[in-house]
Amino acid sequence: MKQTTLDPMDPHPDFAGRTITQEVKVGDFRLTMLTTADLDDDMAAIEESAAALDNIFGNGWPRGLTREKDRVDLDRHHREFTAHHAFA
Repeated sequence: MKQTTLDPMDPHPDFAGRTITQEVKVGDFRLTMLTTADLDDDMAAIEESAAALDNIFGNGWPRGLTREKDRVDLDRHHREFTAHHAFA
């Protein structure tokens, strides 16, 4: 089977042309796309969960993560979401 590589800003084939909900409420939780406006909360959550994240990813992440690197990641996640490429 031929595998194709998607451009990071091309819509994922499963979501191209679909309307994607911008916010979902699940019980007491409100799920929204990540943006750079979430930087302070994201950094706090990452720092609180650093040991668990390292256990999940096993590569030392998030050790060495700076606010600037996290801001760049959040910006990429936002662009991927609005392009219907990936959802974080």
